[in-house]
Amino acid sequence: MTREATPDEMKAIFDPISEKYFSANERAALSAKKFDQADISRQWEQVIADAKAAMTKGDPASPEALDAARRWRALVEQFTGGDPAVAGKVRAIWGEAMANPKAAPTLPLTPEVFAFMSQAIAKLKESGE
Repeated sequence: MTREATPDEMKAIFDPISEKYFSANERAALSAKKFDQADISRQWEQVIADAKAAMTKGDPASPEALDAARRWRALVEQFTGGDPAVAGKVRAIWGEAMANPKAAPTLPLTPEVFAFMSQAIAKLKESGE
């Protein structure tokens, strides 16, 4: 098993990719948002762990998957401000990072978890949430 990247290593992975998708002004605006990074990181760690646990059941419509999807979506919306263009760029950045064979094993998120949560979020939308 590979160890997870440290915060500095994550920055080294994501900064160059982010520069390809976000302009300097966009990056500055995102950086200017005030939030508690440690708290956000804990929330993401928990929602990813819960998503992985729900994934073992294989049903993106399970109550556990839907609960994780709600929290996942809220974290994404908090970062993106609900802007679909920003959300699309963030998905592209994560997709590129997960496709990097050197970086991928150190990331907390896998393509499989990402796909499962996408399915669970789609189930929320289907139900009107």
